[in-house]
Amino acid sequence: YEEWLAHMAGVIVADYLCGGPHVNPAVTTAMFVWRKISLLQWIVYVAAQVAGGIVAFPFVQALSTPYGVTIGGAGIAAGT
Repeated sequence: YEEWLAHMAGVIVADYLCGGPHVNPAVTTAMFVWRKISLLQWIVYVAAQVAGGIVAFPFVQALSTPYGVTIGGAGIAAGT
């Protein structure tokens, strides 16, 4: 429950501070296909989204470990 709440709060704060960012590369790609953003905007948004995911992963993993939640690693099988 805490993970969901933290994610929701992060999305709300990002939306408030940045004025409606796309938090998902699929949404950004759809906006590009629909010609709502330029190619340069698409490149910058997707690069920022991927970089944000790479930077955030260790923090989420460190915060979830005390709660016994395993995120990523060799012990996680696909589809489980």
